[in-house]
Amino acid sequence: MKDNVQPTPIDWEQRKYDLAVALYYHDIRLSDVVTPENRLTRWPAHISLSAEMAVEAAEVFINAYRRQAVMESGEKSHAP
Repeated sequence: MKDNVQPTPIDWEQRKYDLAVALYYHDIRLSDVVTPENRLTRWPAHISLSAEMAVEAAEVFINAYRRQAVMESGEKSHAP
């Protein structure tokens, strides 16, 4: 017997935020491991650039993922 379970709506903004945070922290940790000598000299610029790039990458990925998920579920996509 199949349960009538309704799919939970996905909070795409939260997904985008979570991915951006994960990308940001990954980049910061990797940068610190690879070039620890740059920690103080370029840190403010690196933090700002890493944050911008993480947000941009998360937005691109989530938008593409969302379009794919909508197409696979058979729903009509209203994405631009």
